[in-house]
Amino acid sequence: MNDDADKKSGWLASTAIALLTTVAAYLLCEGIVAVRAWDQSDGSLGYRLYAMVRERLATARVEREQPVLPVATVKDFEALLPDMRAAAVGIGDSPFSELITDRAAVNQKSAAGCLRQKPNLDKMVTALRSNAFNPFEPPSFFVDAGKPLSPALQEFLKRYAVRALHHRSNGFGERVTLPATTRPRKVLIAGDSVANGLMVDDGETLASQLQGTDSERQYVNLGVAGADAPDILCALKEAAQRYAGAIDELIYIYCENDLQPGTPLGTPAAVMSELEALVRREKIGKVTVVYAPYIYNVMPALTRFKGHRGYRRPYHSAERAALAALVEKAGFRHIDIGALALAENQRLGSDFSAFALYVDQVHMSPQGTALLAAQLRGP
Repeated sequence: MNDDADKKSGWLASTAIALLTTVAAYLLCEGIVAVRAWDQSDGSLGYRLYAMVRERLATARVEREQPVLPVATVKDFEALLPDMRAAAVGIGDSPFSELITDRAAVNQKSAAGCLRQKPNLDKMVTALRSNAFNPFEPPSFFVDAGKPLSPALQEFLKRYAVRALHHRSNGFGERVTLPATTRPRKVLIAGDSVANGLMVDDGETLASQLQGTDSERQYVNLGVAGADAPDILCALKEAAQRYAGAIDELIYIYCENDLQPGTPLGTPAAVMSELEALVRREKIGKVTVVYAPYIYNVMPALTRFKGHRGYRRPYHSAERAALAALVEKAGFRHIDIGALALAENQRLGSDFSAFALYVDQVHMSPQGTALLAAQLRGP
């Protein structure tokens, strides 16, 4: 009996010591956390543990529920990767490198080594309803128009596609402009995917919206998705030779991602020097430089949050101001898409209004493109 009592007493003592040690360790950790996070609302270790458990329970509950509009998950994509590869589907803004193939690509390298859009493209394109990779950059789906797709892929598109678009190019690799026309005087629109009109239909691009109200000139879309400043200027120089003596106006879309100090043409000064030389050489009478910022620098209060890829993106305030000053000094017109978006917020009385001007983190929606086109038609 005494042995049993001694064993029980020893067990109780060990348990008590372990409990006291755990409590002491917790209180020590709590004290350290409280001191280091004195001015924070979640400065308590206990509160953080509670919040973590609450968040996990809430996440599990949300994942069990069905959203009003279905949203594709990573597993939905992964299940169809063999079907996508077989059909030469490209999924932009995703980690699926196995879908990056020559057949799926919309670009190629020119003889001069510059990135170019492929000639005679005819693609069906759609954005996919998913936040699996980046909530402000929905995955894009590219496939040759008329390409037979497996029943599973067809069902996938029916469930998650936003809307089907035409993305076509002519024999020079220029994005098709509608209504199609041929006029002696040309207006060139140069830039990257923002100029190209990625994720809007052929008839909704900036070139097409401007063409629709100008029957006297032909608008030529030189935009190349994924191009940086050297590629853009290379394409512009080739087009200047192709349309020598016929260029009436130039619209240059300067996207924020072309601000890359330390790289060739990575500064406003370097780009503007090249641009001014080309304009003088080709005797182009009217030039507009359009600055295209990412939404993180247009609506930071709504788009910059920890854990998201836009949180630490540079604001580029100095470079943005330098570009505006250089454009003015050159005697060119300057338009800032970010300023147009903020004016739209002011007009409608909501900081959320500007979202309607974008299809993703930087590319303009048909409404945003129409707003830019209206500005360009002005004096």
